[in-house]
Formats: sequence, C-alpha cells, structure tokens
Amino acid sequence: MTSYAKVNFHQGDFKSLLEKANKENKPILIDAFTVWCGPCKMLDRDVFENEEAAAYINESFIAYKLDMEKGEGPMVAMKFRVNAYPTTLFLSSKGELLTKNIGFPGKEGYMEWCKDVESGKYKPFTNLNANKMDMKFPEFYKKSFTSDQWKRKRTSTEEINTYLAGQDNLSSEVNWSVISALSYYQHNYMNWVVENSDMLKKLYPEEEINGVIERLVDAKADSIAKLNVADGDQKVKAVLKEYGLTDKELVKNSLINYYFKAKQWGPLLDFIHETADNGKPNPGMVNSICWSIYEKSDDKAVLAKATSAMEAALKEDANPNYIDTLAHLYNKMGRTVEARKTAEEALEKGKAAGMEMKETKELLDQLL
Repeated sequence: MTSYAKVNFHQGDFKSLLEKANKENKPILIDAFTVWCGPCKMLDRDVFENEEAAAYINESFIAYKLDMEKGEGPMVAMKFRVNAYPTTLFLSSKGELLTKNIGFPGKEGYMEWCKDVESGKYKPFTNLNANKMDMKFPEFYKKSFTSDQWKRKRTSTEEINTYLAGQDNLSSEVNWSVISALSYYQHNYMNWVVENSDMLKKLYPEEEINGVIERLVDAKADSIAKLNVADGDQKVKAVLKEYGLTDKELVKNSLINYYFKAKQWGPLLDFIHETADNGKPNPGMVNSICWSIYEKSDDKAVLAKATSAMEAALKEDANPNYIDTLAHLYNKMGRTVEARKTAEEALEKGKAAGMEMKETKELLDQLL
C-alpha cells in the first residue's frame, strides 16, 4: 500500500483516464510530480494522506498521479508545459485544460484550488485538449524533457531563435510551447510576448504569459542588481512601467527577484511583509529567503530580522524544515541553547513525518 493510498488515483494509462473522466463527467486532477521533489512529498503527506482531503478529492475528481520523468510523464509535460514541481493540472471531463497550478501552498491552499475548480470558476481552454497529444514538437523541445525514450539535453538560444524565425504562426500551440517553456533561454521572442499578451491570454493560461514576462523583467533586474546601486528597486519599477506591466503578482515577483539577487535582505523581508495578505507572507517563501540569509549573510541585524521572520512563520506552519532553519539561525546568532532545543524539536517532528533531517542531525552533532 502506498503512503497516499487514501486518494483513489486512477491506475490505468492516460487514455483510459480521459475515458473514465468523460464517462463519470468529473474533472481531472493530475498530480505532476518527480521522485526527487521535496514539496511533492509534502503534498502527499498533507493532502493525499489526509482522510478528509482525500475523501473530498475522491468524490469530486478523477485523480491521477504521474511521474513526469517516466513513461507518459514527459508527453504530458510537453503538452502542458510542465517544468516545475509539483504542478497540479486540472482538466475538464472532456480533457480541456482548466488551470495549471504550480507548487504546494499547504493543505488549506491546495483545497481552495480544488474547490475553485469544482465551483466552475475556470473556463476551459478548448484549444488545449488532452485528447490531442500527438503534437509535432521540434526535436530540441522534446529533448528538453526526460523520458525512457530520450535523455534531457540542453538546446541553445540560437537554435530556438532560428526555429521561431521560420514560423508563420507564433501563437500556435507548438510554437507557444517553445516560446514559453524555453523562455529561460532568454530568446528573441520575449518582447513579442509582451506586445501580444492580450491576444495570448485568450488562448493560454495567464500564468504562462506572465511567467515569460517575469523572466524578461528578471533578466533586466539581474543586470540592475549587479550594478549594486541604492535605487535599484526604483530602476526595476521603471522597467516594469516601460513595458506597461501592472499585474500585481508580476510586479511583486519581479521586485522580490531583484532584492534577492542584489542580496538586499532587509528590504526583501520588509517587502514580502508589506505585500502579504494581512501582513503574513507565505511560510515557505519566508523559509527560502531566511535560509539564503543564513547561508550568505553575516550581518547581525539582518540575521536578527530573519530570525524574527522565521519565528512568525512557524506560528503559521510548524513544518520541520522551517524549524530547522530557525535552529540554524539561532546558532549563527550565538544563541546555542535555543539552537539546540529548536534543532531537537525539528528532528523529533521530522522523524514523526518520515523525513530524513540530515542537516538537523549535523547541527545537533555540532551543538552537543
């Protein structure tokens, strides 16, 4: 019996999944995961193992768990442009994409995703149908995904540019897949996305369009960060204004990226609190930032601010990994008694959750 057996994941292939959903007239929930993904395991533990959550999913969806690096996984990853994990794909009973949600927002956040789909919040993308999987993707795109048939192989920006320059319809599903999924190569068609964003949002999920634009802005933000200027955040805002970008989340993410790359840790912590709902930023985001501060900063004032931020985050989510981060911060601050006590708590809770907690053990060895 698998650890997530409370959810009745469909055991057949992808084709039979679509047939079952159509027959039962239920939307599809696809847990797109990889075996090495930590948050994927958290999703298993906190949602799929949870009796109440599992009962709701079983009643409302046809659920499917798919390793995106094996078997049919890469085919689905290419079709729906999945390259971050976990990703949850919600499809209509007819196989049309409803929404694509990246990451794990905690049990309550995940259940909100599900309820939004069940309530009919999302209009199906009729042009993105899982019944049409035989796409004529270029070989370099295929090789950007791992499967039993081909090994992941990096392409080049030049190869992407050459291919797109020869295409008549850049907004076709195949070409959009290349433009969006491979946008981290910073190819020549990033500005085209900005210029045609309104048209693209009628065809594809808004998050995909914003994701490409974020990468474009992030590249400019990276360049600004390297200048090490005091008003760098204002320069990033000027770039956003130049492109006419006002989307709240896009602006927020671009500035977070700038502060992170510029190692302006204090302003970054202030910013995520200022822009969070009710002043309570996502604990996972806080943990990621504070761990980076632990690794990269020796400024006592910054470390103290990070410590306070982690203490507040743990009141929202007492994840063992987050407790471990606080223990490391305490230790770096010279607060060894608190570091030892907190590390012991992290180890105890981690073991109870079946987590390895290697770094916590190493910290305790140093403190004993």
